[in-house]
Amino acid sequence: AGLMVLAAVPSFAADWFVATNGDDAASGLDWDHPKATIQAAIDAAATNDTVWVSNGLYSTGERIIHGAMPNRIALTKPLTVQSVNGPAETTINGLNSVRCAYVGANATLSGFTLSGGTTLSSGDQYLERSGGGAWCEPSALLTNCVLTGNTASVAGGAVYHGTLRNCTLTGNSGFFFGTAYEATLIDCTLAGNSASEGGAAELCTLTGCTVSNNTATWGGGVYWGTLSNCTLVGNSALAHAGGAYAATLTDCTIISNSAPLGGGTFFSTATRCTYTGNTAAQDGGGTYHGTLTECTLWGNSASNGAGAC
Repeated sequence: AGLMVLAAVPSFAADWFVATNGDDAASGLDWDHPKATIQAAIDAAATNDTVWVSNGLYSTGERIIHGAMPNRIALTKPLTVQSVNGPAETTINGLNSVRCAYVGANATLSGFTLSGGTTLSSGDQYLERSGGGAWCEPSALLTNCVLTGNTASVAGGAVYHGTLRNCTLTGNSGFFFGTAYEATLIDCTLAGNSASEGGAAELCTLTGCTVSNNTATWGGGVYWGTLSNCTLVGNSALAHAGGAYAATLTDCTIISNSAPLGGGTFFSTATRCTYTGNTAAQDGGGTYHGTLTECTLWGNSASNGAGAC
């Protein structure tokens, strides 16, 4: 008897298309028949597909993933949602206790402005009250996104979890913990954000990032976390650590940060870092306590202990 061999049938990823003048009843399979909402295209797509989104403001629709917290869009599959012309042209807007995006496991969101996202003020503190701009599963990826004007009632005014690459976080606020919370940030800019702890980031890993002009009570720039090849400039704290609180810093530059205690850093470990022009109203203009190895401190000032205390 002959042996039948069945060849594997290749599976090809599909492209889907979204435009503000589209129709969710349309096929979404080409620019002549686009969907009107990003969520409709996500729902129609399969694993590894790409959803292409044309210019415009996307501010309608809701999808609940956890509890009662609505998301403007929810990437519930491992696929890519990609804007055509980048964040300057394409915005996902939250508002009225709607988070901008839930980004699921192995999903990618690329090239959007996420603005005005807000969490609930009650419910589970991490599932429903964290991640105003984006709530990400740990394996989710955001690239080339701008997260601005988002708020969370607990943690991660801009983002909770996930990896961010080449993103900008500006003007976001977390009521308690970090504008970015438990996230990985690579080549990102975090500027003008605020929180009680970690004005820019808390419990995050930052590589090649610029952290500037953020504010908090503790850790104006960063609270806990690990930083490599980062610049912390112009951050301020009402109590401790203008630049970074209890962080591990390697090859970083800490410039012109301010706080009553530890203008640059507080209880941190720094290796090959440069501290310049940081100020403390009380102690430790450059750093207060902590461990410094092969670091350079100059031009820092404080009432007591201009360099380190």
